[in-house]
Amino acid sequence: MDDQTPEGRAAIFDLLTDMQATFTKIETLRMPVIFAIQGGCIGGAVDMVTCGCIRYATQDAFFCIQEINIGMVADVGTLQRLPKLVPLAVVKELAYTGRRLPAQRALGYGLVNDVFDSPEAMLDAALRCAREIAAKPPIAIWGTKQAVNYARDHSVEDSLRQMGWLQGTIWSNRHVGESIAAMKGKRAGEFPPSRRSSRSTHRADASQAARVSRASRNGSTVSTRPMVWPSCRSICASEITPRTRGP
Repeated sequence: MDDQTPEGRAAIFDLLTDMQATFTKIETLRMPVIFAIQGGCIGGAVDMVTCGCIRYATQDAFFCIQEINIGMVADVGTLQRLPKLVPLAVVKELAYTGRRLPAQRALGYGLVNDVFDSPEAMLDAALRCAREIAAKPPIAIWGTKQAVNYARDHSVEDSLRQMGWLQGTIWSNRHVGESIAAMKGKRAGEFPPSRRSSRSTHRADASQAARVSRASRNGSTVSTRPMVWPSCRSICASEITPRTRGP
């Protein structure tokens, strides 16, 4: 990257803005995102997993803010999102030293939801959680994610006001009734996809597969090759939504 001219430094700003927006897309997806983490979660991988909703890890997993070890500041979201997930003193320790945070300590701090003995057990738990989420009314899941993310960055008073607007917008007597009936009948609920998303939902139904996305960052270079980081898998709940019927 050119740091010798104003134009070059401006280009750095544009590059970082684009990279930051890429990770933010994960955070703002309509559906929850679950990360399954095996082995090293390093540098840009930490940027990525902090965008998710739920994180599972294997016993051998660890987290490292690698950027400080190569003479730079983490710049794609770790320093902005990690303090909202773990105590600030822990973030400072990791960011200033570049030390590794083992999975068990990460569990204690709340960075990961659970730790598993094997990759297979971890992935099974992640898919099971995704299926459970996918069985709920999609609009209720979307609204819940909106409310939780908004509350994270705003006061209780502002968040309650936003909740009123949100609930007034998405409330569905039909979804509530179907959820209660399904629970009493011990069966899966039937929730038709919205008209706007029905086409993409049916494509996902046809594939019957979880989306796996992987990212890598080595120093200041971002790899465009998929599957460079086998340690980090993200699962979008909507990708394994069971087939639903319309009204």
